[in-house]
Amino acid sequence: MSNKKSNFGFSLLSAVFALVFSFLLYSCADSEADVVFSAGTVIFDFADEETVANTRLAVYVQTSSEVQRADYFTAENEDSGWIWTVHSPEMFSVDSKQYAFASNLRSPQGESIPQGKYNVVYYDAAGKSDEMAFEVKYNKDLLKVKSEKSPELVPNKTEYLAIYDNQDELLFMGKRKNNWRDNAAILKDYKIGHKIRVCYANPSNTVVCLMPAQLLKEE
Repeated sequence: MSNKKSNFGFSLLSAVFALVFSFLLYSCADSEADVVFSAGTVIFDFADEETVANTRLAVYVQTSSEVQRADYFTAENEDSGWIWTVHSPEMFSVDSKQYAFASNLRSPQGESIPQGKYNVVYYDAAGKSDEMAFEVKYNKDLLKVKSEKSPELVPNKTEYLAIYDNQDELLFMGKRKNNWRDNAAILKDYKIGHKIRVCYANPSNTVVCLMPAQLLKEE
């Protein structure tokens, strides 16, 4: 299975998870390769308003040891038997919590991301391993709708806003400020802002919908 990175949606998704995971507290043990948390998210990435989403899986593994020691991890869906192997995973830290992750795991062509239980096995550079399971669940109608209808299929969603410059560098990621009622208001705070992208996430963060990019001003 593929584990190549996406680009435009990559920094947005990483920022969303950093925001969400910063509120999660887990105790850490001292042993190497100890996994204290794992999560999977199905990402519905809408490139435009006319086509259905490109779909991929993100897997995050929190470890108690230094995440820089990560070698690789695997994620196996019990029902389908599909296994993704992620070599040299990406890494980030939030409030002293460390994560190894991959955000662009794809299914075989024509297949959707399987729902149900996933088993993750994490291996550190010393060859030690630990494992943990997580569940993935989403409304299958998300596979068929266009971007306009997708928010209706994400229950109890939280909206996030990403602001990019003209080089697709992320300037802001978070909840929309109360005074940002239109694009002109956003540009007052971010004068070099070029485009925005709205993201919807469910409370468990197992479903994320990335809306099509919108220009902040006409070119």
